[in-house]
Amino acid sequence: GAPLSTCGLRSTSLSRAKLARCAAGTAPVDPIPGDSPPVVDAPVRTCPGCGTSMKNWRRHMARCCPDHLDMASWREDAPYVWEQTLQRYGEDSLHARVMRMRFGFDGAEPATFEEIAGEVGLKTYRVAETVQAALQAVPMRADDVPVQVLFEDESVLAVAKPPRINVTPRNRNRGGALLNRALHHLRKGAFCDGDGISTPTQETHARDAAGP
Repeated sequence: GAPLSTCGLRSTSLSRAKLARCAAGTAPVDPIPGDSPPVVDAPVRTCPGCGTSMKNWRRHMARCCPDHLDMASWREDAPYVWEQTLQRYGEDSLHARVMRMRFGFDGAEPATFEEIAGEVGLKTYRVAETVQAALQAVPMRADDVPVQVLFEDESVLAVAKPPRINVTPRNRNRGGALLNRALHHLRKGAFCDGDGISTPTQETHARDAAGP
């Protein structure tokens, strides 16, 4: 989101479908222009999420594994990804084993899809699908920071945007944005279901309030 002007109030309407998709890890955040390309196996650039070769790596990864477009962010947020993987699948699960070997979690040496396939007894494409599924299952961070609610019902949440804070985070593993605060509010709110998020909606909007 664009930074707030020093005058005027910006309010943000966060659709519940968008929030729910972000929380479930199924609504990728757009890549940041100018980010460095991922570190991949030479000579063919290979997607770290699905393992396929890429002609247009940025377009492919924006759809498949947008978290990897910002490598510095990925390294910083990797502990959160590993924590969520263990929480969702369990330490002895196939997903945890594959993720540990692929990204070097718990001190393991990072391995290629082919090496992992030989270790776990799967086809290479199945290993790639397992990695992609585990990455996409990581929920967006929810920051325990209060929001100023302007309006809320079962369909819409409108909150005031503080200055010098983005509407959306750089990727779903990174907190610090208004969306992360809104997710935490929804998980505690009166209009949530058993999972803490109500029926999904569509978009995230930002509007500048009229007047001084």
